Amino acid sequence: LKNRTYGYLVVLGGVFSMTIFGPIAFLPAFFVRSHGLPMGTVGAYSGLAIGLGMAVGVMVGGALADRLARGGAERPQWLCAIAILVSGLAFAAALLLANPWWAFGAVFMAAATGSIASPIIAAAVQNESPPALRATAAALGTLAVSLAGIGLAPLLIGVLSDALTPIYGQDALRYALLIGLSACAVTAALHWKVGRLLQATGSAARGAVRA
Repeated sequence: LKNRTYGYLVVLGGVFSMTIFGPIAFLPAFFVRSHGLPMGTVGAYSGLAIGLGMAVGVMVGGALADRLARGGAERPQWLCAIAILVSGLAFAAALLLANPWWAFGAVFMAAATGSIASPIIAAAVQNESPPALRATAAALGTLAVSLAGIGLAPLLIGVLSDALTPIYGQDALRYALLIGLSACAVTAALHWKVGRLLQATGSAARGAVRA
């Protein structure tokens, strides 16, 4: 934790996970409430959109990061900052489109662009850790993801949805999810900060683990 870049990466991993697990936890309920689709249909199409999107994003993110990193360790972080903002816009489109089938397509795009950062963050955590402490470093990063993304994000969105229900009725979840997308801007800012730190120190050049 004495390494500033690593500290930022742990925080980044937690906030980044909120942009993924928060929306994913409530998208099925959103499609049922706001579009009136049966749960079977929602489960099939949202599962395909999210699962395939994340698979594409992880593979593309790793390949692009390896290429970009040849020009500087900070470049994959710039890519992530752009990708998460695009993901936030795609999630917003999914929540606002009147046609549910177009909305599922937007979910695919959001999952794909949002997942680009996953292998890049994981590789950066390893690069910023001494070899003898890499398992511990990865464990702390995973803990941040579990607490913020899997634990806190769905809770906050659920509480916000309940608070908005008297005003927006069944559309309260839509607006709660839209407000939750503000985490994308925070994530982009953290990627920019990490990129600046890597640019200044050049730390990823030593024994780097590639994405």
